[in-house]
Amino acid sequence: MSILKNYNGFILDLDGVIYLGNQLVPHSKKCVERINRLGIKYVFVTNDCRLSALQYSQKLRNFGIPCTKEQIITPLSVLLRQLTNKSSRKTPGVLAFTSKKVRRGLKSNKNIKILDPEKDYKSAQIVLVAGSQDFNYMDLMYACLAIQNGATFYTTSKDYTFPSNYGYLIPGTGAIVAAIEKATGANAINLGKPSKAIFDIA
Repeated sequence: MSILKNYNGFILDLDGVIYLGNQLVPHSKKCVERINRLGIKYVFVTNDCRLSALQYSQKLRNFGIPCTKEQIITPLSVLLRQLTNKSSRKTPGVLAFTSKKVRRGLKSNKNIKILDPEKDYKSAQIVLVAGSQDFNYMDLMYACLAIQNGATFYTTSKDYTFPSNYGYLIPGTGAIVAAIEKATGANAINLGKPSKAIFDIA
């Protein structure tokens, strides 16, 4: 009998566990296929929000790993669920420092309103830092101004670095978050691992 049958489900990480960059981690595909054949439920959890749930599921399928977008959980899943569950009828304004692809996805969500940092930082209720590779000094300034003006500070990860196919660790979202925290004295609310919120969804 397989030891896997002793478990009701699996929460699987992606970066450095299933793949590293564009390369599969040895034996990771066989492991997921075995879990799938046994009919055991599994989901993938990642703090990296540079891709959407659909894009992550497509990436895994390209590796030959069975996956649907519903099996992908990111910190944005946590934020959107929290905002959906809030009783307030007012749509919160968000300064979202993330990838262009993710920003487009957020703009299509009726539960939030994506704001322009330069024009709208004074009216922002939320500052979200989520895997932005284009973050610059002006972004840092507007994020800090909005937080000092009362916006709630959320992040999808406090990891300073993450694995890469360069053979070295590269800066993660936590490196940006640390700069904002130092400049404002605010502590970011972490929506990603290892926070309880993301595992509650899983």
